[in-house]
Amino acid sequence: MSALHLERLQVPYALVATVAIALVAGGGSSIAGAGARSRPQPPLVTSEGRTERTLLGAYCWGAGSQPYCTAGTGRHSRQILDFRPGGTVIVDTRLKADSVRYALYRGGRLLDRSAAMRRDQSGRSWVIELGPRERIGRARDLDLDVSYAQGRVSSSIRLQRDRHGDR
Repeated sequence: MSALHLERLQVPYALVATVAIALVAGGGSSIAGAGARSRPQPPLVTSEGRTERTLLGAYCWGAGSQPYCTAGTGRHSRQILDFRPGGTVIVDTRLKADSVRYALYRGGRLLDRSAAMRRDQSGRSWVIELGPRERIGRARDLDLDVSYAQGRVSSSIRLQRDRHGDR
């Protein structure tokens, strides 16, 4: 996920600030703390019958006073997820999550931003209800911001409109 994408989301400002403070305090590209050996798994997303793994971006992960923090890769996902305006995207956070927020972009322009809705009691499955074609029909990037008890994770995936299912 590019730094530009992180700046456009309102919610991850706290994550970006936490990572920046941790990097300055640690004097390096990461801080090894209580969670240094663990790394979050990127969420999985399903749309139009196909499941893809998102690209892990910035995160702070681990218990204790010094979680492991990284600023991310600055790359975009090579995976492409088909979507249909008015359709749904299912997000599997792989662990129980407290919240999932998303943003849809095209060429750096924000098209839609909101919170996903919890799909079941496990806290792992979340639903994004996509808006109408007029609002999101040209979306090209889906950015996720997921809050867990263990920390916070940003991830992204490229989008491609499913022309077969779009009527």
